Amino acid sequence: MHENTERSSLTISSIINGSLLGDGCIAKNRKWVFEESHTAKQEDYTRWKSSMLPGSYVNVINRSFGLVYRVRHNSPLYVETRRQWYPNTRKIIPKQLMNELDELTLLVWYMDDGDKVDRQIKLKHTEGFKQYNTCRISTACFNYKENL
Repeated sequence: MHENTERSSLTISSIINGSLLGDGCIAKNRKWVFEESHTAKQEDYTRWKSSMLPGSYVNVINRSFGLVYRVRHNSPLYVETRRQWYPNTRKIIPKQLMNELDELTLLVWYMDDGDKVDRQIKLKHTEGFKQYNTCRISTACFNYKENL
């Protein structure tokens, strides 16, 4: 896996925003830290994410269902990030995020909470199938207004 050694604050912000839309969180561990966990199926992805966040590290945790890879990253910026994303202790989508969405943010969000759906549906009154190849991103943790 190619490691990017030139990381801009924009790239780091995009990765953190995409992660917070997905599986990531800002948690208190003496300081506010970004953290996110994935199963062994996403080990490479978790290690890539860690390589993009200077000073982050990956812990490997043995759970009853298998290994979990957790990336953690400390930054003084997480105090403000936590305030924006968790104004009343519940994670929300900050309004200013709409001005910051970019391809990398969407990619990270998809890698965290997305999946690809391949299925065939038998068509009525005809002989044949319609093939659906779609991608979707889970947004169940956000309320109706945030989804809009």
